[in-house]
Amino acid sequence: MTSKIFKSTLIAAAFVFVATVVLVMSVIYAYFSSVQRKQLAEHADLIAVGMNDSGGRYIKDVKADEYRVTWIAEDGKVKYDSKIDPGKMGNHGSREEVREALRDGEGESSRYSSTMLEKEIYVAEKLDDGSVVRIAATQLSLSGLLLSILSQLIVVTFLTLILSFFIAYRLSKRIIKPLNEMDLADREAVPYEELKPLVNRIHAQEEQIREQTASIIQKENEFEAAISGMKEGLVLLDGSGAVITVNRAAGEIFGIPDDYRGIALTDVNGSPEVSGLLHRAMAGEYAEAVVPVGEVQYELHANPVLQGSSVAAVVITIFDITEKEKAELIRKEFTANVTHELKTPLQTISGSAELLSKGLVKDEDRQGFYDTIYTETRSLIDLVDDIISLSKLEEAGLEFNKENVDLYAIAEGTVQKLEPVAERSGAAVRLEGEPVRIKGVPQLLDSIIFNLLDNAIKYSGEHGNVTVSVSEENDKAVLRVADDGIGIAEDQQERVFERFYRIDKSRSKDVGGTGLGLSIVKHAAMVHDADVEISSVLGKGTAVKVLFPLLRDENRED
Repeated sequence: MTSKIFKSTLIAAAFVFVATVVLVMSVIYAYFSSVQRKQLAEHADLIAVGMNDSGGRYIKDVKADEYRVTWIAEDGKVKYDSKIDPGKMGNHGSREEVREALRDGEGESSRYSSTMLEKEIYVAEKLDDGSVVRIAATQLSLSGLLLSILSQLIVVTFLTLILSFFIAYRLSKRIIKPLNEMDLADREAVPYEELKPLVNRIHAQEEQIREQTASIIQKENEFEAAISGMKEGLVLLDGSGAVITVNRAAGEIFGIPDDYRGIALTDVNGSPEVSGLLHRAMAGEYAEAVVPVGEVQYELHANPVLQGSSVAAVVITIFDITEKEKAELIRKEFTANVTHELKTPLQTISGSAELLSKGLVKDEDRQGFYDTIYTETRSLIDLVDDIISLSKLEEAGLEFNKENVDLYAIAEGTVQKLEPVAERSGAAVRLEGEPVRIKGVPQLLDSIIFNLLDNAIKYSGEHGNVTVSVSEENDKAVLRVADDGIGIAEDQQERVFERFYRIDKSRSKDVGGTGLGLSIVKHAAMVHDADVEISSVLGKGTAVKVLFPLLRDENRED
């Protein structure tokens, strides 16, 4: 700024100097020109008076070294000239000053020489005899006058520039010093009154910037709080694929470091799926990809943010679809298992009915076919009932009406229902324990006990022993069903609660059942916030425990 003020001041001073010189010279030149014209007019008057009194003789006696005197006849012919032979001069009747004198009695004019450095001033006056006497003087033009004093003018100009340089330098320093020392925070400490509107505007803009900055920081904090609490991953990339923002979930998924800014996403995960996803997104296309990270499957959605025709940023959202994939696999397996479980009894029913309808069965064998059809039909009904029960238990948002019940009483009723089944299989069933009250759904509790006890009877075999017990342990109501049957291998114990999973597929036809019993137990237990534990030794038997929350004292019935 100092340099700018210095240059501006110096230029202004130079301009003022030049303008002053030109103006002064113009005024002086105009003044002396006026004086010279006046003198010429006076001389012309004197010569005219003399010639009117004495005739043409008078003009020849006039001494005018500084002037040129010319006598011109009324027809414009030059009769006398003090400088040039009249015979060599042309007719002067058309000259401006002569025409004016002939018309008005007096005339003036001026003409520049070819170099424009000099000009001639002419004053003419009409005599009594009708002729005209003219006096002319040579005068320097303004440009000629300037050239004549050029050396002196250069010296003055040089001295003026030095002085202007010094003044401009000192002046710029004096102007800038208070500005450099000015405290913008103090509105009153303004060195120049003209700066107050600027300072006030700066303060207003600072206040506006502070408010906008605070608003931006607040929105950024809100955004960070929102995305940090997201279960899904969120990554924001710039137009080159470098990370701008990443939430905690995405950072944990891809192992993005805390100082992530500027890191390319492909540097932390260079899998073909991620590279292909980013390539398509950078091309301005919406893209999806499934990326495995360890044992977890993630679904990535990349949305390009366009600015005109170019990609300014890319927003990537990440979803954990592991459970979704598992659910889809379970659905497919369930569909396949249901199809298989339905197909076998239907084929048996269809075959038996076809033989009966065509009369291919002997009379004494018909009852056996009827029994087969009835048995397989009952199996289908049981299977459909179990599927419906399992579907209801898995239905999201389904509400069950719970009530205060005695778990031991429910177990007692269920044991009585299955006593005929136990007698047919040759197994002995024993009920132990004491009354224990819980909050539950009687039908679902009956289903839990029924399926556990039914499985225990089936797999304990003839002369097997099955024990059902109800007790309190560590603030829990414990239902335990144990048998001394074939047992379950350790690697299969976690899978017995899967739909249609059978421990010994070769025996599945012999023992019967739908393969959904333990799945129903698991989901019914979840409705009661109960935990299911299984312990088994192959060849020695199995024990299943269901641990229910005890009924709180304030909810117990007297």
